[in-house]
Amino acid sequence: MSAGAYRNMIDGQWKWFHTPRKEGDFQIKNFWLEDNLGIWIDLCRLRPKTAVFSASSVIQQYTGRKQAQAEQTIFKNENIAINK
Repeated sequence: MSAGAYRNMIDGQWKWFHTPRKEGDFQIKNFWLEDNLGIWIDLCRLRPKTAVFSASSVIQQYTGRKQAQAEQTIFKNENIAINK
């Protein structure tokens, strides 16, 4: 690689790294951590959202879905006669 091509690549990366961007809900100044510490502090202060469920409720829901599917089935195996 020539020195000129290397210099152009480094200059392009420097410009990209220092360009303001809109990332999701945040307007960031550039990609330097120190310049965007306020955003990171706000993100760390967010309360984590979690889902709470029990295995018995999952099994109960699964069983209920399977029963509903069985009730809607038109043909059942025990009602089909196989001729040999």
